[in-house]
Amino acid sequence: MKINKWMAALCAGVLLLSACDGNNQNRQETQTVATEGDYAAILPFSTSDTRQKHTSVTSDQGERYNITTGLMELSQAHFSTNDVAFKESQFLTYDVLDASDYTTGLLGRTSDSNPDGLNQSKDESFDTGNGETVNGVAPLIDIYELDWYSGSTLRGISLAMVLSPNTYDANGESVEITEDQLKVFADAQGKKLNSYIRDNFPEISSNTPILIAVYVLSDDAVLPGHYVMQAYCTSSSASFSDVNEEWTLVPSTSFTQKDEDVATQFAELKAGLVGFTPDDVYIIGKARFKDDALVEFNITVNLHAKTAAEAIALSQYISGQTSLFTSTNYELTIDISSDNDHVAVIRRSQGSSDAQTIMLI
Repeated sequence: MKINKWMAALCAGVLLLSACDGNNQNRQETQTVATEGDYAAILPFSTSDTRQKHTSVTSDQGERYNITTGLMELSQAHFSTNDVAFKESQFLTYDVLDASDYTTGLLGRTSDSNPDGLNQSKDESFDTGNGETVNGVAPLIDIYELDWYSGSTLRGISLAMVLSPNTYDANGESVEITEDQLKVFADAQGKKLNSYIRDNFPEISSNTPILIAVYVLSDDAVLPGHYVMQAYCTSSSASFSDVNEEWTLVPSTSFTQKDEDVATQFAELKAGLVGFTPDDVYIIGKARFKDDALVEFNITVNLHAKTAAEAIALSQYISGQTSLFTSTNYELTIDISSDNDHVAVIRRSQGSSDAQTIMLI
């Protein structure tokens, strides 16, 4: 799922879901989705103070959006978009997460005064996977929450544990943890989180379905992070399994090895832009693979148009060239800018051969 889909949903109408009584203030509505198969938002939308926590620990807006849309994608296997709509962070508030100094909250280190802390106690040792053992690692930096409702009835919860491979130990020293060892950490702390949320919120019963997914932030300056594990829990126990997801840069040797056909098609698109205008046209892509299959391909094009006519002509040309990408098994998005001012967005949904172009000038 992409940001563009959710932004487009803001322009849609609303559909009545349920009402407590005839008073409009008590009426509960859902947003009409822009794309079939998406989750609807429950209106009026209730913002949570956790938004402050999310922005304080992850400054990259695209990364924050990927965490949420990716969590929605994983949730579709367990919570039908036809049966539920979503709210956000109804239980894990800013104060519950806290961890401004690692001494309080779920994101803090566990201790006698903070028994619910999900990061390690100061004297607990951990193998980083890089040939060293350190005490009191704190890779869990955030938890995102989506709450699934049918009318006013809670049907389930999805949580994203956000981990950073670059963290600190109990002495404040920088530590790098391998992805395999982050999974070891998340397996233990995810089970603890599952028990905590069932024990501390009366609305959440012992058998409320809870999806816990584990997202590892990227240490790459260009590529986003990805989900690595998930557990669907209908009791106080949790069993995690791997999520096979990976982002690659396009063009790159890694991408060509994974999908040679699309790599060739991208190269053809790039070659067609050479000499289109007197100035160079910059093009780069990011591709997401799930279970070794391409599911999402995002292309960024930046030109130096001197007139609107140049920008429109190039956008029309690229729109026509989307036919180069013959497989419809993945979602294709092409974002076109001129000196970083957005010119057009071209989008083709997964499973569709029709690309839609939205001109922004």
